[in-house]
Amino acid sequence: MEKRKLTLFTLILSGALLAGCGDDEEAVDTEQTSGDVSQELEQAGDDLEQAGDAAVNQTEEAMGDAAEATEQAGDELAQETEQAGDAIVENTEQAGDEIAQETEQAGDAIVENTEQAGDEIAQETEQAGDAVVEGTEEAGDELEQATDEMTEDNSKS
Repeated sequence: MEKRKLTLFTLILSGALLAGCGDDEEAVDTEQTSGDVSQELEQAGDDLEQAGDAAVNQTEEAMGDAAEATEQAGDELAQETEQAGDAIVENTEQAGDEIAQETEQAGDAIVENTEQAGDEIAQETEQAGDAVVEGTEEAGDELEQATDEMTEDNSKS
């Protein structure tokens, strides 16, 4: 504001000096021109001040819009992050359920195979026991027959 007043004063002073150099008609013209220039300069200063105020308002509005857009983007990012976290938890739970099911199936297969192997071993053991009993009975029969033969031979002698 002070600079504008100084410029205006300088122009008026310059006009007065020019007015003093010529005749009265030139002085009147210079005075009118100086007044016109003063008014134009004052108007230009006012216009410049208004433009500055408008620029400040636009800057503040743009900063407000940018802050709002940043906040909205942050909210969207937080929501997307939460959704991704939920999806990870769901996928992890599903994978855990699948692993538990596969583990249970593997355990059932092991139990079934163990039972089957136990049945086969029991059957083979029973067959071996039967073979031993049969062999023992045959050996007992042979021993009895041999004893009978020996008894007969001893009786004959």
